[in-house]
Amino acid sequence: MSPRVINTLLKCYGGRNDNPSFIGSEPLDVLAERKSFGPSGHNKEYLYNLVAVVRDLSPNLYDSHLYAFDISL
Repeated sequence: MSPRVINTLLKCYGGRNDNPSFIGSEPLDVLAERKSFGPSGHNKEYLYNLVAVVRDLSPNLYDSHLYAFDISL
């Protein structure tokens, strides 16, 4: 399979735990139930879309944390 260029202006954010907005680690079930809304929509909608895109673009990738979220939602 040859690589595909899908977005040449992609930005990636790597969160750090020294960020003042970082609330710390929480169990997945607590995070999954958090009701919040941001520029990308509701958390659940954002996560569903993120999982779908990761599975579509990288079918050989397995992100255990991301997929654990998907199962808990």
